[in-house]
Amino acid sequence: MKRDRVALAILAAVCVLLVAALARHSRGGGNGSAQSRAGAGWAAARLYLEARGTPVELIDRPLAESLGAPRVLALVFPWQRWELLEVRPTLQRHLQAGGDILFAYSGQRPHPAGEGRVAEALGLDETSLRPSAPLGPFAWRAFAREEWELRPPGEANASRAIRLRAFAHGFAPPTDATTLLADPQGRPLAFAFRRLRGRVVVLPAALLANGSIGSPAAADLLETLRTGLLGAWSFDEYHHGLTASGAAASVGGRRVFDLWLVHLAVAYLLALAALARPFGPVWSDPPVRSGSAATFLRGLGEVHRRLGHEREAAALLVARARELDPRTPARDPGNAGLLSLAQALAGERAPRRSR
Repeated sequence: MKRDRVALAILAAVCVLLVAALARHSRGGGNGSAQSRAGAGWAAARLYLEARGTPVELIDRPLAESLGAPRVLALVFPWQRWELLEVRPTLQRHLQAGGDILFAYSGQRPHPAGEGRVAEALGLDETSLRPSAPLGPFAWRAFAREEWELRPPGEANASRAIRLRAFAHGFAPPTDATTLLADPQGRPLAFAFRRLRGRVVVLPAALLANGSIGSPAAADLLETLRTGLLGAWSFDEYHHGLTASGAAASVGGRRVFDLWLVHLAVAYLLALAALARPFGPVWSDPPVRSGSAATFLRGLGEVHRRLGHEREAAALLVARARELDPRTPARDPGNAGLLSLAQALAGERAPRRSR
C-alpha cells in the first residue's frame, strides 16, 4: 500500500505540473485570436489598428447576433470553438449590406472546423499547395523547414517579400480576383475580390500574425488593408473562446463544462477508492500434497481387487504388522479394505516408549 500511495503522489504531482505548463503556455490565447500575444496570435495587428485610430470591436457572441452596421469582419483561423449553425446566410447578409470580410485561412490539412464552411459560403474552392510529407528523416526535415517568399505580382525588390513557413493547402481565387501576394511559383496566396455589395480579402493567417507582422512588407500590407477596407474592424473572438457573460450559449457551455468536470472528479475519486481499497485479506496457498499413505493404500487395494486376491493381501498386511510389533493383536481381516484395515491396525498398535 505504501508503494501505491507514493505512485499516486508522483502521478498527482506530474498532473499538476502538466496543467500548470499548459495554462502558462495558453495564457496568451489561442492561435488566430486578436487577444493572443503568441507567435500565431493577432494581438499586434489589433493594437496597430487601434494605434492608427481605427475602431476595433471584439465579437463575443455568435455571428448571427453580432453583425450590424457595415464594417470589416475579420475571421481568423484556426477556431477554437465550432460553428454549430450555418454561416452562409449570416455572411451573405453581411456582404449584401455592404460589409467586408477578411478571411485568414490556416493552411492546414485537413482544414480546421468551420474553415471549410466559411470558404464554401464565400464561393472558394480548396486547392492543394504541397505534396504529402516524405518518409525519409532528412527529406522530412527539409520539407518541414521549407519557407516561401510572398511578393506582390511583378515586385523584384527583396525587401518587399514576406517569408512564411510553407503550408499545405489554400484556396483558388475567383476569375475576377486581384492578387495581393504570390509565392515563388506565381500561385496567388493572398487576393481580394468583390462579392455582392461588399469585398472579400483572403490571405494566410500567418501573414499578419505576431511572428510575421514585424517585417516592413507585412506592415505595409496591413496598412493597405486598413485604408482600403471600411473603417471599423470586428474581430470574431467568439470562436476563439471569448463569450459574453449574458449570452445564452455561454451559460449552456459553462454548464456542460461544469458537468464534464464533475464527471472527471467522480471518475478520479472512484479510481482512488479502487486503488486504496485492499484486495481482500492476506492468505497463503496451502502446500501441494504430492502423495500420502492413504493414496498409496487405495492404489494398492485397487490393484489387488483387480487381480482377485485382496483377502491374501489383507492377511499379509496383518502378518507384517505383527512382525513389526508383536504386541499387535491377531485378527481376521474379513472383507475390510486395505485402507480401513491399516487404520484399524494403527489404532490397535501400542505407542512406543521414549528412551
